[in-house]
Amino acid sequence: MVDNDSWKPSALYFDRQIYIANSSIEECLLQLKNETIDYVLNGCEKSVEIAEQLIHKLTPQYSVDLSSSNIRSQKYLQQISLEQHGLPAIKQIQVNRNKIELQLLDTLTYPVFCKPSNGLGSIGVFKATSGNDVLTQLKTCPTKTALSSID
Repeated sequence: MVDNDSWKPSALYFDRQIYIANSSIEECLLQLKNETIDYVLNGCEKSVEIAEQLIHKLTPQYSVDLSSSNIRSQKYLQQISLEQHGLPAIKQIQVNRNKIELQLLDTLTYPVFCKPSNGLGSIGVFKATSGNDVLTQLKTCPTKTALSSID
């Protein structure tokens, strides 16, 4: 556990922050057992799942449904969930770059934006203006990519 002021926001917002360099929920809870925790704030996208588990254990009044964590971290699933609930969603398809069907690319309205389905932020995102452009750029992308058409 590190209590490091060099990255701490203004005291106007937080009186104290605790940074734990650990990805095990059990280890985190062990390190926090003697702490009074008012809130758990996630520091980055790749730690959404563990932050939500900590919130569930330490501040259950602010907890979300843990079974839906993957929807918050996978953009493709977010859009599917929005659509299933009757909310506006981006038209998209999910492809595996090693098994892409050329006919599928012909169904898209270009340009499209491609993003690794479990990508963080804008890492691995690209814009494609044609099916050939998609194929060329997918050669350097992670295995699964969501293609979103912007109409």
